[in-house]
Amino acid sequence: MQAIAALTEELSLHPSRSQDPLAGVWASELEPMLRQEPRLKPMTLFEYLQEQYPGKYPQVLRTLQRRVQQWKALHGPAPEVMFVLRHEPGVMGLSDFTKLKGMEITLNGKPFEHLIYHYRLAYSGWQYAQIIRGGRKLHCPIRRVAERPRLRLAVPHKNIARTA
Repeated sequence: MQAIAALTEELSLHPSRSQDPLAGVWASELEPMLRQEPRLKPMTLFEYLQEQYPGKYPQVLRTLQRRVQQWKALHGPAPEVMFVLRHEPGVMGLSDFTKLKGMEITLNGKPFEHLIYHYRLAYSGWQYAQIIRGGRKLHCPIRRVAERPRLRLAVPHKNIARTA
C-alpha cells in the first residue's frame, strides 16, 4: 500500500511523464515541417525548437526521435525496396560486344576495325574475351562467337543474357 502511495506521489511531482511534452508545437509547427520535407531528421527539428523556444524544450530529443519515427512509418515516403540477387552456378552468363572509343588501333599503319567480345559467368565471375575482326561488319557469325566461351568451359548454360 505504501509503495502505491509513493508511486502516486512521484507521478504527481513529474506531470510531464503523463503529458505530451510536444503538444504545443507538434501539430502546429513540426508536423507541417515534416509534410513539407519528409527527409528532416529529429535532430534538425530539435535544433529548430531550441532556436525558436530557448529553454522551453530542453529534454525532448528522445521523444522527438520516437515521434518522427512513428510519423515517417505512417505518413512518410515508402522505403526503397531491395532484393538480394542470388546467382546459381551454371545458370547465367552475360555476353557483350564492345567497341573501344577514343582509341585507334592500327596494323601496318592502317586502322584495325574490330570489336571485343566479352563473356562473364554471373556466379563465379569467370571471364572470356576475344577480339573480333571487322568492327560492325563481322567476319564470323555471332552465334559461333558466343559458343566459344561455353565450349571452353565444357559446361552447358541454361540462360545467356546479351547486354547492350
